[in-house]
Amino acid sequence: MFVRISWLPVLAALALSAAAGLAQAPARRALTVDDLFAIKQIGAPQVSPDGRWVAYTVRSTNLKADRNETGLWMAPLDSSGPAIPLTAPGYAPSDARWSPDGKYLSFLATRPRGPGAAPDSGGEPKTQVWALDRRGGEARPLTRVAQGVDAYEWSPDGTRLVLAIRDTLGTPWAGKSPRPKVITRLQFKQDGTGYLDTLRTHLYVFTLASGALAQITSGNYDEGDATWSPDGKWIAFVSNRTGRTTRPAAGSCARSPPIPVPTGSPPGVPTASRSPT
Repeated sequence: MFVRISWLPVLAALALSAAAGLAQAPARRALTVDDLFAIKQIGAPQVSPDGRWVAYTVRSTNLKADRNETGLWMAPLDSSGPAIPLTAPGYAPSDARWSPDGKYLSFLATRPRGPGAAPDSGGEPKTQVWALDRRGGEARPLTRVAQGVDAYEWSPDGTRLVLAIRDTLGTPWAGKSPRPKVITRLQFKQDGTGYLDTLRTHLYVFTLASGALAQITSGNYDEGDATWSPDGKWIAFVSNRTGRTTRPAAGSCARSPPIPVPTGSPPGVPTASRSPT
């Protein structure tokens, strides 16, 4: 038996469906400057020690305030829940790190006011190491270094931090004009740094329980990129000790041997005044 199929109703239904889709689709337009400013940048992901969470930064542009703003967020790696904002405006966090036990998330921030906004001799707030309880709550400062902290890393046991701290001048400047810069090297300026004065960046070990700060490097050198040995007894770092006053070519920096961590301040359980616990 031959069955005749009428395609007219089918074609009509498809035409109506396509028309409805076109009506719902947003009109296409050219990209504008406002669209570029609305784009948020995600970076610096850090996976928690238990592998369940990832912390990351979200950078956006505040056109009204004419500045960039950065927030710290956390999200489950299995996408089982929504992303959680961890910091409020005003922190501008960077260098997020999980504590070795995964309970706390630390970061560098310069908070203009409030608890932990340690000022320098001129009254300006400086960058400190802050910590957040992963379960929630307000961030609390771990350090109160007068000249601020440039970088840090947790010790494997979670009781100490290695800090990179730039030297400070011994006496505050009382003059009305800016303090003159004293430069004693051939290369007097560097992109991203500015004028190269006689101040250097050295490494310190900070004990959370006691608040003790022990300097472990010195001399006319800069040290950075510090990392702990797995047993927590040594710290390796990068330093230009070739004797050259200018920046050496890539690959020509002499490797600095690891240095032992001082044991004068034995680690202990962090106290409430120095730890987020």
